[in-house]
Amino acid sequence: MRREITIKEVIFRLQTYEQFSAEETVKYQELKEKWEKVNAEYHTNLYARANLQDTNKGTPERRDLFHTLELHEELFAEILRDINYELQRLYNERQIYKRIRCCYSSLVGNEREIILNRYIKSKPYKEVLSDFKGSQRTFERVRNSALEKIRDRFNSFASDAEIVKSSEKGDVDL
Repeated sequence: MRREITIKEVIFRLQTYEQFSAEETVKYQELKEKWEKVNAEYHTNLYARANLQDTNKGTPERRDLFHTLELHEELFAEILRDINYELQRLYNERQIYKRIRCCYSSLVGNEREIILNRYIKSKPYKEVLSDFKGSQRTFERVRNSALEKIRDRFNSFASDAEIVKSSEKGDVDL
């Protein structure tokens, strides 16, 4: 399923890119360490199961131990599924931020400057407007046009490479 993005989300993603990047690195490291720990415990559990293969098969203690090991294996498998789900979710988020930044980088001139100062550097509206060489109406038109281009390019079927190439060639319509 293809995901469409709104201008409001474009603004949010532009404003939170740096924060996301920092948090993503920490979250990824935590998930990696958790995965390694659970995976090691799972393999230890398998080793214990293998060692039980030689014990007397009919004893209640052996059945109880096997049952306990099976419960642990189910628990480990569930935890690993949760970790993999979180890793996939984090990867998908990263792809959204990456595509937004790619679409932003395809902007040129005043559009790029306004988006950079207003949303990425988080300068106040009045400061960005005062740096702009033109009227407030023109400023708003350029700002809205830039946000719409980012949204439209994000929502297009063009690859990230095609978006960047089109901006280098001067093809703005994808």
